[in-house]
Amino acid sequence: MTATVSKAGPYYTSGEIKFSSLRSNFRAQVRKETSSGSETFNADTAAIKASELLKNTTITDTSPKVPDSTENANISTSSNWKLSQFRGSIKYYYITQSGTNLNFDIDSPPDSATWNSNLDKNINKFLFVDGTCGSESVSTPAAILNQSACNLTIDTVGNIFGAGGRGGGTGSGAPAISGEQGGDALEILSSGFQSLNTTQSYNTISGVDSNLLSVDIYYNSNVAVTKPTVIYIHGGAWALGDKGSVDSKATFFTNLGYVFVSVNYRLSPAANMIISNYNFFVGDDGTIATASTRVKHPTHVNDAANAVTWVYNNISSYGGDPNKLILIGHSAGAHLVSLLSTNQSYLTSAGLPSGKIIGCIANDSEAISGIYQQIIDPVSDGDADPAVIKRWYNNAFGIYPDKTVSGTINNITTDYATTTAAQTAYTAASPISHVSASTPPFLVLCRGSSSRIDRETQFVTALQNVGATVTSVSYPDSTSYTHQEINKSIGSVNDPPAGKSLPSGVSNVTTQIENWITSLASPPAVSTITANNINVLVRSTAKIYAGGGGGEKGPTGAKGADGKCTNYANTSGCGGAPGCPDGYSQTGESSGGCCQTYSYCCGLFNCGCTACSQYMKYRSCKQEYTTSGGDGGAGGNGGPGRGYNYQTGSLDGAEGSNGAPSPDNPSCGAESGEKGGSGAAGGEWATAGGDTTNSGDGGGVGKAITGSNYSVTGTINSSTVKGAYNP
Repeated sequence: MTATVSKAGPYYTSGEIKFSSLRSNFRAQVRKETSSGSETFNADTAAIKASELLKNTTITDTSPKVPDSTENANISTSSNWKLSQFRGSIKYYYITQSGTNLNFDIDSPPDSATWNSNLDKNINKFLFVDGTCGSESVSTPAAILNQSACNLTIDTVGNIFGAGGRGGGTGSGAPAISGEQGGDALEILSSGFQSLNTTQSYNTISGVDSNLLSVDIYYNSNVAVTKPTVIYIHGGAWALGDKGSVDSKATFFTNLGYVFVSVNYRLSPAANMIISNYNFFVGDDGTIATASTRVKHPTHVNDAANAVTWVYNNISSYGGDPNKLILIGHSAGAHLVSLLSTNQSYLTSAGLPSGKIIGCIANDSEAISGIYQQIIDPVSDGDADPAVIKRWYNNAFGIYPDKTVSGTINNITTDYATTTAAQTAYTAASPISHVSASTPPFLVLCRGSSSRIDRETQFVTALQNVGATVTSVSYPDSTSYTHQEINKSIGSVNDPPAGKSLPSGVSNVTTQIENWITSLASPPAVSTITANNINVLVRSTAKIYAGGGGGEKGPTGAKGADGKCTNYANTSGCGGAPGCPDGYSQTGESSGGCCQTYSYCCGLFNCGCTACSQYMKYRSCKQEYTTSGGDGGAGGNGGPGRGYNYQTGSLDGAEGSNGAPSPDNPSCGAESGEKGGSGAAGGEWATAGGDTTNSGDGGGVGKAITGSNYSVTGTINSSTVKGAYNP
């Protein structure tokens, strides 16, 4: 197996660089058609302008005159360029595969043949598949591209063979009964543009961990296309959590076409959440924190406001639209995004112009409907005891005066002088207190017990009463989601989680969010973002074949007919026969001769007469029982599907095994089991495996080419391509 690199260039590695030669090397040059060929040049004598020779970095340009590449890094993109910048420049980039490669990694070919960081640059690139790429496992394609790429042609004159599926019952991880699905030949998973992420600080405060004042930005390398921006604020009772815990959300939103930002903020002391009384507060560093020094409201929301404002001022550098900011939060984070959206004075104070928050998603938080009622009458999220939840709220929003417990370590009377002052502060911290007709559209996701949903929907009702736009979705009890699952499931392929069900007529949380957010702020068309120009060029000699499915295992033979055994026994006794032995039943009785006599006087002087007092009794007994027929023979294993790992040979399934004799002795006529059925044949290239009367199925077919964002051209017929190939 080999992979080699060649280039149209490098040009001008030494010597004089002539302006006239740039015209042929960059405007007139045509790529080579085979790995062993050479570039050709169109007849081109027309004048060329200097502006035509600026380096083109537009990622969607499929035919740049002077392409962007690592080798062309010195060529200017502006009017200020020199001939010397073309030293070592190139026009096309080629890699040739030859020999045989298993699971050929197009991103990172073998033999140190690299794309030199050019895969996602707009230089036209060509992979010549001259040899054979194969796979011996259906779980891995014969060749795969899964990194960001554009302007790439996979020029195939050789073979790309997917693996054949194993027959049912063949062991080593194969299905026990069904045939294994055939493997894919070529998989293209490139999005066209690279998914990137970066961490940036939005504020600096002496003595505060910089991580707590930072954001993670997930974005697409095509920053020229402006996308709405989703800003996520994590939960954790205002005392726990981190911006890095995004589960599937970053991938979900960026794949939809949004920029995704995850926010950190300063946290209240986590130790307070497990302390039984409210008489002392231990900071995260182990020191005693007084009421005045510990982090509590409004620090959390002020940090969040500063983060959102930083995003507004900087997100355009990452392809985000600063005028289309959408907030989403879970639990405590849902409270924070709701407070920012309903009381935008926090954002205004941080410097954000009005009207930039265009929507908000509040995911499962009772805090949106009021802080005070959660302190005096908390409802559980289903995971924590209400008394613990009460403690969280006192920790984050200040100790309610009549809940204080004096202690010997550090007696904190209260965070508020009076109950009225406390209630006033709690009201100000409650999103429900600030709803208005100008509140941006909301999606409110509720779950849990009826009392919890009732508490959460108080906020929904308040929004409706003032004429604001709101969509509410409820998932009652824990049959759908737990408090954590409704957050972790967003964008997950396992939504809802295994074993959970959805209310009738209600779609999962991922679908609810996707439908709502795309209706609110539709992202750029996918074709705009992923115009990556990846083409599979099929030559007349090419063979891009999907693997065939394995055959189903044959059925087990029928059990042999049972036998019937009969045993007999008799009992006897003078005057009466004993009962039948255990397991026997009586079939008859009879009497015999005298077995006991007695004497009597049969005359005046004759007392020597005898007579019979007991006669023999006989009892006939019978025992019947069934003997088991022999087990049926095992079905024969299914045949293999045609694939790289089974290019020749019979695809027939194996014969079944002979049935077993009766396990009982004597067998009393019990018959041996029947022979197992033969396994079904595996499928030819891109053909499903055969079925039997067993409980499974023959293996399905693989695909010749699978993935997304590619085209297929060239000589496409039943000889060159076997299997589905449309993206």
